[in-house]
Amino acid sequence: MIGYLTGSVIKEASRNSNLVIDVNGVGYNVVVTPKTFSSCYNASGSVSLNIFTRVKEDGITLYGFENLAQLSAFEKLISIHGVGAALALTILASLSLNDLGEAILTNDVKLLSTIPGIGSKTAQRLIIELKTAQFGEIDHTISSIDSVAIGTGLGTKQVVKQALTELGYSQLEIRAAIEIADDDLSEEELLKAALKNLVSQH
Repeated sequence: MIGYLTGSVIKEASRNSNLVIDVNGVGYNVVVTPKTFSSCYNASGSVSLNIFTRVKEDGITLYGFENLAQLSAFEKLISIHGVGAALALTILASLSLNDLGEAILTNDVKLLSTIPGIGSKTAQRLIIELKTAQFGEIDHTISSIDSVAIGTGLGTKQVVKQALTELGYSQLEIRAAIEIADDDLSEEELLKAALKNLVSQH
């Protein structure tokens, strides 16, 4: 399976949201969002993309993303019943990851329903299933960490433990997630590292 590509864009062959990337003389057709297409198409020199490889009976399709966060979001989206690869790309093209995460956390059906191809029922399903997948949890928790302990005199680990406890994690899970993180981190950095460790375990 192809997981990553670095090469130059063959502009004559690339069109719409399909980039053709020349990697050592082999042209790979990669489906991307319009923003990624524009960014890569206009780049000088080589480009690099994280790749999701989809194998079906009618062929192999490569989907490209500029960072791992986008790739992870795409994988979560296509795991939801009724959300195919095309709709997942439309969602990622319509909202930033932060905005999408905030919409999930605040149950913003109205915003999600503005995305082409998504009705209210699909929006509600996205909210339920992506909350379970902890989509957007890291950014949301970091933005609200002031409310749990910063500035109260608690140590860095205690601040993070309290924040994770409020998110519903067990003390055993929290202890394990914090222990494998770097000691010399700020409260926000430790929280982010711990959440990533927790998410990777599920």
